[in-house]
Amino acid sequence: MNLSLLPERYKKKYNNKDEPYIFSIFDTNKSDEILEYILELPHSSFIEKSNNENYEIPYFLSDKDNNLYLSITTSTGYNSNIAHLFTSSITNRFQLNEQQITNIKTCLHEAIINAVMHGNLELKDNFQTIEELYERQSKIDNLMTMDEYKLRRINIHAYRESNNIQITVSDEGRGFNISTYRRKHLSPNGRGLMLIHSLADSVWLGSNRRTLFMRFTS
Repeated sequence: MNLSLLPERYKKKYNNKDEPYIFSIFDTNKSDEILEYILELPHSSFIEKSNNENYEIPYFLSDKDNNLYLSITTSTGYNSNIAHLFTSSITNRFQLNEQQITNIKTCLHEAIINAVMHGNLELKDNFQTIEELYERQSKIDNLMTMDEYKLRRINIHAYRESNNIQITVSDEGRGFNISTYRRKHLSPNGRGLMLIHSLADSVWLGSNRRTLFMRFTS
């Protein structure tokens, strides 16, 4: 990585590695470079600071060697390649095998898209024509100018237990029902959850209906 691309504020390492690393994304054009650098730091939790300050400190700081937690805004989730960056970080920390890397990265990609689009932006995949696709993109662009939507949080947590890796992705949307989602999202633009089910060893939804759990075994 070319560290000259990063502002000096990101190059400072916190002395207490057991505390969350709080950061801000000031330039969305450099979000991938910033996150790549940050996720290489020896902390176990990383929290993007935002104007609404609506974030929680993770509970597992005493077991940082087996956990990685990233809390970001919808804006950062939309503008960054989070699945690749997060998977790269846990690959280095947890020593994943090739199959785990591929499956986790693919499932994370789909889960984050769902968290951004269907969760925090509350969009539905009901477009059928190019014109409807353009209308959808216009709506996304509009929502991403509104703090109510762009500052909603996406929380990603990876936990290692022996050879098992559990990944959770949560958002601040209205939640959904997995059974209903399977029935309604059978079009080519709505098969993300079906792909996750085919690659993860087990998948379930949290009681708040906004947290997706995925487990991968070696």
